[in-house]
Amino acid sequence: MRLTGRTISGRPVHIQLITEMLVSEIILGEDDRVEWAIKAFRRKVQRSGVLKDLRKKRYFVKPSLARRLKEASARRRRKSPKRT
Repeated sequence: MRLTGRTISGRPVHIQLITEMLVSEIILGEDDRVEWAIKAFRRKVQRSGVLKDLRKKRYFVKPSLARRLKEASARRRRKSPKRT
């Protein structure tokens, strides 16, 4: 994550998270609040699924284990009541 402040560069604040090909970016004007930008950035990153993907790729999962986990997830989805 890269955060540049207004006071250092004299330009608007840019917050970026670059992971592989996914880029989440919030650009602020001079009158925008930094707290708002951080909240908006966190929402944008969460919606894009970048952190979920990073957590998933944190450890190597053998193909046989991945298959078992996928089957267990499918069983849970079939077992749970459907939402309306």
